[in-house]
Amino acid sequence: MPRLLTALCLTLTVASLATASSLEQLQTSFMSRYDEANAERDQNLRKLEASYLGALQRHMDKVKASGKLERVIPVRDEIEAIETGADPLPALPKNADGDLGKMRDKYAEARDRILKNHAETLVDLAAKMDQALMKEEADLTRAGKIDDALAAKRMRETLSNDAGITTARKLLDRGGDSGSVRLGEWRSLLAEKIEVMGRGKYPAGRLSEILPEEREFWRDHFKALSEEEQENVLVSPAPCQIRFKLPQAVNRFRGKVSLASAYGDATAIVKAGGVEIFRKRLNRESRGASLNLEFDATKVLEFEVDMNSHPGADWICWTAIEVR
Repeated sequence: MPRLLTALCLTLTVASLATASSLEQLQTSFMSRYDEANAERDQNLRKLEASYLGALQRHMDKVKASGKLERVIPVRDEIEAIETGADPLPALPKNADGDLGKMRDKYAEARDRILKNHAETLVDLAAKMDQALMKEEADLTRAGKIDDALAAKRMRETLSNDAGITTARKLLDRGGDSGSVRLGEWRSLLAEKIEVMGRGKYPAGRLSEILPEEREFWRDHFKALSEEEQENVLVSPAPCQIRFKLPQAVNRFRGKVSLASAYGDATAIVKAGGVEIFRKRLNRESRGASLNLEFDATKVLEFEVDMNSHPGADWICWTAIEVR
């Protein structure tokens, strides 16, 4: 899940100073509690993995003492899967002993419980934020502050369309109990925290977080996209390097990459765990590509854009990017 809703601050540019202060207080409070919820989830997942690995190591000592190789191999493979962050975990072989199966089930149930609790926290926070913004919108409308009321309304729309909140709602809609949270389910990469490691003159990151004056440039290129789709676009003007550090490992990536300007010339690169898995030069002859990539499980993905010594508008965007 992301550190999100920086996009909410964009709506404050059209609000009065007094109202902006009130909306900023709501935004700051929400984002603080949102980040706390994400940090707590990540910490609990790390503790769970460490506990499971400890139990697996103890079980390994036990099965090795039996001298039966067929019992040792499944435990060894399970340890490797957890240590490398495999997601989804491979099915246990038929010759895995009953104790290992029970340990796996206990781990999966605990993991589901952590994710369910996290989702409940996010949905509850979003509901309270929406109620507060709804009240602001109504009060401002009654006071005749229409632009300010529209700012509050746009904040509510951004909140409603957020990928992280949407994922949390879907999880709860499916029950959130053991087996309902499927390891390996496709999820939006933009629901994760973004690190801009390096960039040139122009800003990079979620389209929803780009400053208003630059954001309008991008919106002209995305007229075919809905407002919700525009909130889930990653922009990366050359030169640029963006990194995602994920809470769980992934081994699949899909999405689209394209050149915003017909006159640009840049190379788009994707790396998984430091290993290059995609490279394509984009220009007026080849302005985009669809990606469906598979790679060794990793918790780190990087997007790089090289400008190919071209001084023009080398603006690259990534849309519908998902991982599992």
